[in-house]
Amino acid sequence: MDDHLENYIKQFCKRKPFRFMNRIKKENEGLNFIIGFLFVRQDKIVYAGDLAMETNVSTARVAAAINKLVRLGYVERKKSKKDARKTEIKLTYKGLEKAQLMHEKFYDFIGKIIAKMGTEKFEQFIQLSNEINDCAVEIIQGEEEHV
Repeated sequence: MDDHLENYIKQFCKRKPFRFMNRIKKENEGLNFIIGFLFVRQDKIVYAGDLAMETNVSTARVAAAINKLVRLGYVERKKSKKDARKTEIKLTYKGLEKAQLMHEKFYDFIGKIIAKMGTEKFEQFIQLSNEINDCAVEIIQGEEEHV
């Protein structure tokens, strides 16, 4: 199996399978991720701490990103009425426009991939990706239990 495994890994890596995912990831890092996060949760109250937890980034770095987004006019913040220690973050009209454009570009990009591949292959890709993710999570959790 070792020879087969090495061959699978070489074939997999040869195609650089995550190159397009890196493009998506870069667009989702930092400021754009926060804008997208707020966009999909625009009907809910989002606190600065939620962003820190979701991004797995320190609250200081999230605060710096929020400050920049405020200066750019994409978000506004206000103290929570329920808990004055918390800060609510919300997209401005300008932020909603940017988020909508980002959303449309992403959907257009994925739509082009599906048009090239076909829906059946794309559905297989999603199913296989989910299975790979589930296996990876199971393996990682098993390894953490034995540490």
